[in-house]
Amino acid sequence: MTQRRTVAYRHVRHTHYHHRIPVTSDNFQKRFHHKRYLINELHAENNEQKVQSHFSVPKKIGEDQKDTKKKGLLGKDKKKSGGKKKKKHGRHYALKMFLAKLIIVGLIIWFILNYVFTVMILYGNYMFPAVRDGDLVIAYKLQEPITNDVVIYKHDGKLLLGRVVAKENAEIRYNAETESYSVNGVTPTESIFYTTITNPDADIEYPYTVPAGCVYVLCDHRDDFTDSRTYEAIPTSDIEGVLVFVIRRRGF
Repeated sequence: MTQRRTVAYRHVRHTHYHHRIPVTSDNFQKRFHHKRYLINELHAENNEQKVQSHFSVPKKIGEDQKDTKKKGLLGKDKKKSGGKKKKKHGRHYALKMFLAKLIIVGLIIWFILNYVFTVMILYGNYMFPAVRDGDLVIAYKLQEPITNDVVIYKHDGKLLLGRVVAKENAEIRYNAETESYSVNGVTPTESIFYTTITNPDADIEYPYTVPAGCVYVLCDHRDDFTDSRTYEAIPTSDIEGVLVFVIRRRGF
């Protein structure tokens, strides 16, 4: 009896019969029949579902296609309407982003050209052969010039090129016999020998001492007097940068 009771209790837990009734000899047969009744009900429900699915009325030929076409058309319309809105929004957004990038790039270029580099085109051959007429010259602003550097400087509102031959407190002398010059009594060694004379039209007395905060510049083509022989030493504040790059535009 103990085994039968445990089995009966276990069965009650797993069925829809939730009332816990002790199993006795009187009601054991009732519990057994109740179990069979629940199983038969489950089978009947499953059979009804199968019969309904088997005998369900099919749709007429072409109705499925119509439904799919309608759904497809509706979907296309929605996509088209949504796509147009997105395209409009996308165009405005792309235009705004393009303008923003253009402004940023312009500001970067403006900053570089005003605070980092100076760009100019040389007109004339007064710096031949180092720089020729029509060459594009790029100078670096964040560098102090030293002797023999080529620099861009301002004079009378124009950008000019010149080679630094002496710095502040240096003494410049010219020798008319040898057609050369000296700095502090020493004749500079140059890769190409240039005959150098004073400008007869300029009122500058030699020996000439370079003032503080100035540099003395000469052209490489010494027959041209577009340099300190005409307008004395130039202030370092007028120097726009030291030459770092030359793009030859003519006579390759």
